[in-house]
Amino acid sequence: MLVSTASCQAEGGSSDVSEAPRTIIPNQLCTTCTSINFASLGHPSHERSTASGFTLSPTRSPTCAICQLLEHSLDRSGERAEQGILRGTYDGRELQIYIENRRLEYSIQRCEQSLEAQTNQSVHVSKRFDPCELTRWLKECESHQCLPQNHSDSRCHLPQNFRVVDVIERRIVHCETFVRYCALSYVWGSRNQRFLQKNSQHELALEGRIDRLEELPQTIIDAMNLCRDIGCRYLWVDSLCIIQDCDEDRHSQIRSMADIYSQSYLCIIAATGEDANSGLRPYGRFGRQQPIETAVTQISGLGGFVATLSPQFAAEGIARSVWASRGWTLQEQALSRRVLFFAGTYTFFRCERSLWGEDFGLGFSNLFDRIQRWDLPMPPFYRRKSVDGHVYSNTFKQMLGEYLRRQKNLRYEEDILNAITGVLIRMKDDIGDHLWGLPSKRLSVALQWRSTEESFAGEQRPGFPSWSWAGWRHGLYDSSFDIYEGVDTESRNQSAISCWVMEGRMFREIEQIQVHVVATQLRKAMFDDRRPKACNGTSEHDLSALASFVASPNAVLDLLRGWQSPLETPISQHLFIWASCAKFHVDRVELDDGELVCVHLDGNRLGKVELNTRYRVKAGDSIECFVTTVGMYSMEVKVRVLLIKLVYKAGSLSPPIYRRVQALDTSVSLRDWVSYRPENRLIVLV
Repeated sequence: MLVSTASCQAEGGSSDVSEAPRTIIPNQLCTTCTSINFASLGHPSHERSTASGFTLSPTRSPTCAICQLLEHSLDRSGERAEQGILRGTYDGRELQIYIENRRLEYSIQRCEQSLEAQTNQSVHVSKRFDPCELTRWLKECESHQCLPQNHSDSRCHLPQNFRVVDVIERRIVHCETFVRYCALSYVWGSRNQRFLQKNSQHELALEGRIDRLEELPQTIIDAMNLCRDIGCRYLWVDSLCIIQDCDEDRHSQIRSMADIYSQSYLCIIAATGEDANSGLRPYGRFGRQQPIETAVTQISGLGGFVATLSPQFAAEGIARSVWASRGWTLQEQALSRRVLFFAGTYTFFRCERSLWGEDFGLGFSNLFDRIQRWDLPMPPFYRRKSVDGHVYSNTFKQMLGEYLRRQKNLRYEEDILNAITGVLIRMKDDIGDHLWGLPSKRLSVALQWRSTEESFAGEQRPGFPSWSWAGWRHGLYDSSFDIYEGVDTESRNQSAISCWVMEGRMFREIEQIQVHVVATQLRKAMFDDRRPKACNGTSEHDLSALASFVASPNAVLDLLRGWQSPLETPISQHLFIWASCAKFHVDRVELDDGELVCVHLDGNRLGKVELNTRYRVKAGDSIECFVTTVGMYSMEVKVRVLLIKLVYKAGSLSPPIYRRVQALDTSVSLRDWVSYRPENRLIVLV
């Protein structure tokens, strides 16, 4: 017989797991179930395929062990086979069950280790998560060394006024030395949690005072109890560890989010409910809304099998949760080395080397070999891989795409950069120091981000520059949308602009075009042993035009000496660019999709761009643009173009000031661009 998981004897820690015997079933299979390819369920490399599925019998045999597991799955999912064709699909170690096109919540899974020999089927009922199971996962993770060996010596990376909650003494403590702590990621909801304030920080430092707080959310209470259950004395939670009415303290903590979460012993994620009172389901006060009933059987020669809630089904629920729609929660998960998801019906633990789900001690919960087919939403950095030859890694683009999907749910719009600062800091090696969210490394490429027609040129976000994605309210709902689509490869994106920013009273050069490097790389792609390739008309004469893209840094600084902005916009939002600029006619005739605009000069089409219809009406008859990068496209040298709108034009000696509008969808041949007689000059973007 199987032994139920031991329950932790602590508040909130009872697992409520029971075992009820089922009818004795002869150890044999019916004719339909003998056709199941059990070998495929034993190989995690087996790819999921509908073609590899099979039709299951609508009438289940009372003497067949698999039929009884199937009956259990149908009952617990609230389905009846008579409603449609019943079929199964292999998915690694899991046999997923469908009625028509509806997938059941329960599935049949093969145990990774054989169950003890038994002649009867058993059902394990779980009403609440058992923290003892988490203790086993953490012990397994210790052998992986997911936390750095010098983890306890990392105090210097945490903010100066770093505070944690002492879950034993129930008070807030200031950390002079490094302590082992858990961090909580959760949804605030509509409640304004301002527990730690200037006038309450001394009061909350006294023993037992946290328990006296009125309306302390259940999620925080559950997290404190869980820390106590697993022997971790300290918990970091924003509303209790950041002084909410102190801008200096808030800024310091936000800048340190990468370290706060990455140095935590465990990140506890409340991925269920709509607010902070939802608790850590299925742990704590509330437990599971519906108990999980896991049926178990042993088949001679085949091993152990269970019918229980599908972990893939539960993981998909996380992706649909309110937590997964919030801006702040993305970096909280991504920055953490080890995370524990409370998904309402299921609990997952993830570290660098493993992914575990609840199994009540039955030995089938290591799900790491399944993540080639499905995964928890937005895995951390170590699950992301760079692609050689690309300007930026997939990690940066995927994180940014997912974040923009969530940005509409930020409580305060001014947090549009704060909520992803930790990710940007962590990715410094890939993108450099960020400028208002844009990579300073290859800034010419970073300026080419594009959004959808729903927002461009749409509503600008106050307090942020137009040349940053943070300066606009995006209409993105699909996390797969890539704002850097079409600018992946380095060969297509050599800088054609020189950029400066003003810091204090000094100008700092961000990017300077090296025309000889660019021309050499393009020439190498165009010519082989001095014999020209088929380059669609591009010549050495065209390449010589690149020299005009370059400005003397000293000459530019001479133009800017003593310059003062005529706008009220902060000087930090001004981007100074030496670029090749031209003016074009805007075609107002709507294309088939109604949102694409043709931009051309003297009848020669420059390209197309996605613009908001209302903006196109107000834009006037012409539009200005400038070249950002140059590169090889199908053996032809082409440039990428950015559209801009004049904001302020002073005298001839002062650079004009523009607002960014949108990046052109298509590239333009270098020869065509030269034929447009562009002007090389200094401009300012705000």
